[in-house]
Amino acid sequence: MTYIIRGKNQAFGEVEVSGAKNFSIKALAATLLCEDTVTLHNIPNNLDIKKTASMIISAGGEVEINSKNFTCKANSESISGIVSDSSSANMSTFLIGAALIHKHDTIKFPKPNGCPLGARKLDFHIEAFKKFGAECHELNGYFVINKQDSLKGCEVELNYPSVGATETALFLGVKAKGTTIIKNAAIEPEIKALITALVSMGAKIHFTNDRTIKIEGVEKLEGKDIFIHPDLIETATWATLAAVTNGEITVHNTIPEMIGSFLGVFTALGGGFERISPTSMKFFRKEKINKPVFVETGTFPQLRTDLQPLIATLAATNNSHTIIHETVYNDRLEYISDFKDFGIKIEGLSECLGSECRFSNKGIHSAIISGPNEIRSPKNPIEAKTIRSGMSAIILAAKSEGITLITNTEVIERGYCNLFEKLKKLSIKIEKQELKKLSN
Repeated sequence: MTYIIRGKNQAFGEVEVSGAKNFSIKALAATLLCEDTVTLHNIPNNLDIKKTASMIISAGGEVEINSKNFTCKANSESISGIVSDSSSANMSTFLIGAALIHKHDTIKFPKPNGCPLGARKLDFHIEAFKKFGAECHELNGYFVINKQDSLKGCEVELNYPSVGATETALFLGVKAKGTTIIKNAAIEPEIKALITALVSMGAKIHFTNDRTIKIEGVEKLEGKDIFIHPDLIETATWATLAAVTNGEITVHNTIPEMIGSFLGVFTALGGGFERISPTSMKFFRKEKINKPVFVETGTFPQLRTDLQPLIATLAATNNSHTIIHETVYNDRLEYISDFKDFGIKIEGLSECLGSECRFSNKGIHSAIISGPNEIRSPKNPIEAKTIRSGMSAIILAAKSEGITLITNTEVIERGYCNLFEKLKKLSIKIEKQELKKLSN
């Protein structure tokens, strides 16, 4: 699908944030840990939820999504150990596998397929399965896991506080026999939300210090309602759209306390906001910045890597230099060529332009964005490569004069619920159609 955006736009209006994409797919996978029906509330109707549901259904589970009242009911009482739908594989596949291995001696699930952000350390996940006593091998694009007996609690020390690896270890530990300790764990909001959901089901989990999680395994978990918190990255998206286009957007169903690190950088780059109720905020452009700004991503509570392309988009509309240092993924700056197509002065570098990180001189992971820029519509279509860089292209297209074509928008819609409708509601002049029809 192709989006056609006609600039120049100012984004105005009100929008309601959907449930968190990064938590909802993990919560849906967590339903496989119990036998009862689980209801998820405030579920986003995005493509990643549909993909996760499709994998569960392919294994014999039941998933019913009601997009009108934002609920999802899931039941895994008769689920098998074989996930056959590889076409829907996303980063929840390891969690599905970690849940199913408690129910079956042998399981099979597809290798994950997420946004191309650089090397993803799948060995973190594989090593976790092995530490709990399971054997793992690859077969034609699938992982096959075998166990001889119940999983045994163990100590898992992560080389890096990976969100995905922490979640895999949580799923393996909650029903393993004995005690599990996860050291150097990720502490992102979705991790804490997942722990809350699992504890409500009967799991025994607590933090012993900032990054150490202790789990006492239990035999079974009970189905409980799970409530999905609002998507903090969607809130940041509408904030960025408002500031970049010199508009004003009121965002409802958000939790300001969850986006503190973003708000700090957002205001440093000239964004403005007002809190108008406990769950509503108004975003706008406050000023154009004329002095250099330094931005560095990191593990939570530092600035989240997901927010970095949005921050770069706002930086491109200032009058000074912005230095960006990405420390989480080694290919998160793949949007540099797209930015250049929009007329933005940006230079990618392989050295660390901040604290030295594990990617030093290993690919482009730093950038300098120079302003001011006259943002223009690209001559050729922009192909969306990831959720967040694709969304950045939409925002730049809304800012620029002329017509911008953005292809492969299914990638962007993986992370946003009713994206096209929300953009139209915010006064963005946008159409969608198949690319082959554009020449007619």
